[in-house]
This record gives sequence, C-alpha cells and structure tokens, in this order.
Amino acid sequence: MEDQNGSGSITGAAALGAFCAVALKDPALQTELRQPGCSEQDFIALVLNAARQRGFAFGPEDVKRLMRERMLAGLVEIAVAETSLPPDG
Repeated sequence: MEDQNGSGSITGAAALGAFCAVALKDPALQTELRQPGCSEQDFIALVLNAARQRGFAFGPEDVKRLMRERMLAGLVEIAVAETSLPPDG
C-alpha cells in the first residue's frame, strides 16, 4: 500500500513514533489493535501489520523497545507518586 501518512522513508523508531501519533488520532485503528486476550507476540504482529498497511516501516524490536520504555516510565511515575515528602523539621 502506498504511504498515506507522510512517513516517507523514515524507518525504525522514528517510523514507530509517527505510527503511534496516527494511532492516537484514529479510534478505528485503536479498536483494531485492542484484542482481548492477545499475547504480546500477537499484539506486535497486529501493530506491524496495521503499520505496514499504512506505509510505515519498523520491526518487532522497535515495538518491543517502545513497550519496555513505556512500561519503565510508568513504573518510575508510580514510584515518584508514591514517595512521600519527609516530615517538617
């Protein structure tokens, strides 16, 4: 399929970032990617297929890396939110 999203010749992490931006604005795509009981491997395959159909080129390692980064960012955010301030004095 022809590139319809201006991804041009970008690949890898940059293309994945561009695809994520498209997905955030497209409720139908979000629904397509939300499959109950879907394994991580199946989810990555769904992402790669949907991206390819929309003219984006990146691999499974790019998706795994982003998933790990976002998971770690969420854990850090939780840890920071749960850390209380020291008592006065």
